[in-house]
Amino acid sequence: MMGKKSFCGWIRWIHLYLSMFSFAALLFFALTGITLNHPSWTENRQKVEMLEGNVDLSWIAGTDTSLAEKSAIVDHLKKEHNIRGRLTEFRVSESEC
Repeated sequence: MMGKKSFCGWIRWIHLYLSMFSFAALLFFALTGITLNHPSWTENRQKVEMLEGNVDLSWIAGTDTSLAEKSAIVDHLKKEHNIRGRLTEFRVSESEC
């Protein structure tokens, strides 16, 4: 009789603490899943600002601008206008890039 009561006590203890751990893990993954799927809720919003300036025309070879030329243009604009960030899109047209 004593062994059975002790066994049930251990099972209840294991059940209790495993349930608490599982609930904490569930809450953790729920909160991180929500925040990772909605980064705009927790991070600063991106600031988009239109700036005008001139670049060396030798950097732009029509619409087939190479990666090195794009990098030179981006580096020039970052230094001239004190811009931080990364390049996400780069297009070249007749009047702007």
